[in-house]
Amino acid sequence: MTAAAHTGTGAEADPAPALVDAAIAWFVRLESGLASDTEQAALARWRRADPAHERAWQLVSGVDAPFLPLDALPAHLAWETMEAAHRLQAQARPRRRALKALCLGALGIALGAATMRQLPLAQRERHTTATGEQRRLLLADGTSLHLNTGSEAEVVFSPLRRLIVLHRGEIRIDTGPDDGPLTGRRPFHVHARNVRLEALGTRFTVRQDEASVRLHVAAGSVAVRAPAPGGLISPGMTVSIDPAAPHPVQAASPVLDPEAWAQGALVVRRMRLDAFIAELARYRLAPLACDPAVAHLQVSGVFQLSGGDPVPAALDALARSLPIRVAADSGNGARILPR
Repeated sequence: MTAAAHTGTGAEADPAPALVDAAIAWFVRLESGLASDTEQAALARWRRADPAHERAWQLVSGVDAPFLPLDALPAHLAWETMEAAHRLQAQARPRRRALKALCLGALGIALGAATMRQLPLAQRERHTTATGEQRRLLLADGTSLHLNTGSEAEVVFSPLRRLIVLHRGEIRIDTGPDDGPLTGRRPFHVHARNVRLEALGTRFTVRQDEASVRLHVAAGSVAVRAPAPGGLISPGMTVSIDPAAPHPVQAASPVLDPEAWAQGALVVRRMRLDAFIAELARYRLAPLACDPAVAHLQVSGVFQLSGGDPVPAALDALARSLPIRVAADSGNGARILPR
């Protein structure tokens, strides 16, 4: 679906009730997760066959239209798609009969058009942290969202779904009960690059690196929905997901504790010095570099992140325990050299 599929101009007629019913049937099948590739292709053909078909589809699914492509589209295009759906709902005439039971996946939650009109179209928030900063937020559904250094996340809650888009950095999520909406507990999705995850009553962390997305599940489970179905990730598992690869790759024994940063510490076990310096550099603007001659040395320990700049204390601890020295660099940076 592209954001320009429907413009929502006032000259367009409301879709006929029969088309709305057909769109509901397509939407229920798609949301169930059971739709085959053939059925998805048939839906695409049905939407292209007539502008009225597309208007009916946008009326039923429009509030969730940005969810699939949001991380790949410019923000203004995703927002325009949502606005178009809102205009369609505003044009709805009283004579349109109520939307029939709308089954949300396998839960089969009945949702009428009157309820839909009473619910807010969407709630959007964007949260960022600077280098070295961390933020903890409590979202409207009771979810705890924790942003690590240099991170940006977008929160989009609609009547049908909860979504967090990780644009950069790292987040820790403890999903909330979501007991407020009349529609019942909504699915919870996370997008990072082209990776789509669904949380199933979960505490987990998601980190977006240059070429992959790292997922660690602490409690509950997380389903990998895209780029390809990857099954359920269970508690204690850490996986790396390459958007171009068919399956997640499990990390045998992570050298960096994936959750400790949320408690204000870096906890490492036999981590290469160059990798540790690169991790430490995420918390400071000034550059840090490691000489290749000492890059192979291993680091183990607990390094505090709270209380201001954590880098000087960590470098001092390294200099006391390893055969290295820290040389000041221009711009308040540092280089790790052999002693």
